[in-house]
Amino acid sequence: MTVCIAAICDTGRALIMVADRQFGLGYTSVESKHGKFDNFGPDWYVGFAANNMAYATEVITLGRSRLQKQAERDHYDMIPKIERCYQDVRNAKAEALYLSSWGSSLSDFHAHGKERIPLGTYADVYSKLTTFDLSVELLVAGFGDAARIFRIRNPGVSSEQTGLGFWAIGSGSAAALSSLFSREYNFSMSIEEALMYAYEAKVDAEYATDVGRDTDIFIINRGATPLRIDEDTQKKTLEPIRKQIEPRKLRDEHKTKMGKINEVEILKRMIKQHSGV
Repeated sequence: MTVCIAAICDTGRALIMVADRQFGLGYTSVESKHGKFDNFGPDWYVGFAANNMAYATEVITLGRSRLQKQAERDHYDMIPKIERCYQDVRNAKAEALYLSSWGSSLSDFHAHGKERIPLGTYADVYSKLTTFDLSVELLVAGFGDAARIFRIRNPGVSSEQTGLGFWAIGSGSAAALSSLFSREYNFSMSIEEALMYAYEAKVDAEYATDVGRDTDIFIINRGATPLRIDEDTQKKTLEPIRKQIEPRKLRDEHKTKMGKINEVEILKRMIKQHSGV
């Protein structure tokens, strides 16, 4: 029920970020005005998809506190430290879940666990610690030498998507990515094209999955406050254009032409024979 999209445009001078506002609460879901976008200080922004919103918030809050005032802000300065924030939160949660009742820590477990507990128990706990999934995925986009996009997921490992020019995370990501691929999206597209195609990808994700209808859209430039496309503009400008450019349905004359394809005619005759028509 989530999709976050980041797209580079204007040959790396601008970013478009789009996301829904729906949050799952286990037994139900709600639309939140807070949204799914935040920042790691100047010029670096993040969207998230998570089974546990609180875990995502912890990673982002920790990252912002460590990185907000950092002077060096190229991707090779920022991304490894964001990865470490993710790893630190993940390890803290795993430790709390599997070791706190013993009064033990991760370092103590690894140093002395085999000596203090049965080998079978040690192996079971070790497996739980190493396979623990924080179930948080981050979409990090920002400006270093140019606009860049990274995906960070469990256990705190990044993959760069800058070369592709866009990426999406969340349950609606497959539909959103398919939409952008179908438009042959690339980072040299204009701001107008990027804005429309990223918005279209988010709407396509709504149709494919249970993604929330409310939408946050930001257009971003280096060194500036992100500009938000408000709901009224989405409704009065973006949505009518999206409907005008959406794929068209086959018309009757198209079906007539295609019906004359030899294989189609054969298949139709076979169906008639089997149905006794």
